[in-house]
Amino acid sequence: ALAEGIKMRWNKAGKELIMALGVALVGIAFQWYTLNYLPLKDYRAYAVGESIIENSMTAEELGKTGPVYATEYTFKNLKTGLDTIILSSDWLKIYNEPWFKESFEIVTYDGKEIKIADGYEPQIQDFQILNAIGDDIKDSVLSIESDVLMVISKDLELANLENQAAINDLAKKAQENGWFVLGLSNVDAQSGKAFQEQHDTPYDLYTCDQTELKIIVRSNPGLVWLKKGTVQSKWAWRDIPTWESLSTN
Repeated sequence: ALAEGIKMRWNKAGKELIMALGVALVGIAFQWYTLNYLPLKDYRAYAVGESIIENSMTAEELGKTGPVYATEYTFKNLKTGLDTIILSSDWLKIYNEPWFKESFEIVTYDGKEIKIADGYEPQIQDFQILNAIGDDIKDSVLSIESDVLMVISKDLELANLENQAAINDLAKKAQENGWFVLGLSNVDAQSGKAFQEQHDTPYDLYTCDQTELKIIVRSNPGLVWLKKGTVQSKWAWRDIPTWESLSTN
């Protein structure tokens, strides 16, 4: 759009150069904003307005058709002595045939799972909230009636702590007003406890897969506000809201 605007309004020499520079500046600005804050448009399953609960449901739970899988069975051909791979779905059709019984003997049923038909698969499959003893409390957190604030760090060792004081302050005020606040990071319970004590965080830290944390929010750390499992808003560490601005939403 910028290049087109320059093309229409700039009739002097060097139009092409100006257009190229304009496009480059927009690209650089866009990249800078995305790296320092959050993407302008989030297409992932944790985007604002998305339900983590629904996006984690299976095809069966949603009344949809899921993918179909079959297992690779290995049989020995008694005539040639060679191993033959037969999918479990095909084996069910022929296992009782006389010619099959006479020609093959089982080597192993323990083969790879192969997708033989596409279908609906959950958009979210690896989201967990693991406590100190390894229990996943995800379902209880997502079903909480009160608002939930998650402080997420995809890499706690590399997290930018410049605004940790602001995060702590927001977390304390949210808790005072009935919100459930938790930290979610890639480290185990012992490391999380050490971080909590070192930085005086008013919330406990739980564990989640690092790859999944990167999908939830790009910023390290970042904040995610949930209401009954649905994402209400997100913030990068550079853009921590005040409690006053958050409570008026």
